[in-house]
Amino acid sequence: MQIFHYEIADSSEGRRLEDALLAAAPGWEIERFTRLADFRERMHYFVEPDSIAVLAAANARELKEMQDLGDLIQDIGIILVLPDWQESTLRQAHLLRPRFCCQKNDNYAGLHQIVRKMVEASH
Repeated sequence: MQIFHYEIADSSEGRRLEDALLAAAPGWEIERFTRLADFRERMHYFVEPDSIAVLAAANARELKEMQDLGDLIQDIGIILVLPDWQESTLRQAHLLRPRFCCQKNDNYAGLHQIVRKMVEASH
């Protein structure tokens, strides 16, 4: 299993999210991406079964760009960090078939639990 984390470089929430991931998966290497193009390129290479991708969308436009990843991410567990809870955002988010969604100003407790369970299940 591998863990991937995408979030734009200038995100104000980035450090909090990264800390939550590190706490949920101690000892695991997390591949971090700050450009969606780099994440897309990485998905063209081998990805282990049961891998996790935590994708933080800065806005609706970026969430739409994530949908273009399509088949590249269909076999990994997607966790989405959304910019808001608007109906249009949720509709777009569910097209990616995430295992979990939270909002960027969340305390990440739910995200922590989901990632921990996915990591434990991979052993």
